[in-house]
Amino acid sequence: MSATEALDTTALVRFQRRVTRRAFGLFVVAGLVLFAMGYRPMARGVVLGALFSVLNFALMARLLPLQVGYKRRGASVFAGFSMLARMALMAVPLIVAFKGATFHWIGVAAGLFAVPAGVFVDQWISRRLFPQS
Repeated sequence: MSATEALDTTALVRFQRRVTRRAFGLFVVAGLVLFAMGYRPMARGVVLGALFSVLNFALMARLLPLQVGYKRRGASVFAGFSMLARMALMAVPLIVAFKGATFHWIGVAAGLFAVPAGVFVDQWISRRLFPQS
């Protein structure tokens, strides 16, 4: 691995950590606000969904570089199984929410979009408003 590749990898890891921390933190604050307003199942759902969103993103970040060593067909099979595993992981909080009254399923569904929303905000809004940062 060259110095440039190591630098790119370090920047990618920093980006992943920054986005996941901001997104999860924002959704935990939203959960606390909902909890304080009396929407306890919705608040629990938002936080649970955000937690699984972060886990999904971390799993994707770990598995994506492993595809590089395979040929095209092997990489496609690996990517398919990886995506299937991540979708199964994201189905877990929804199943839990549908089975009981502790978590509201709409809150869980909203929380599952925590990291994608964080990436969107970071890439589109922050970069457009603050291009130097």
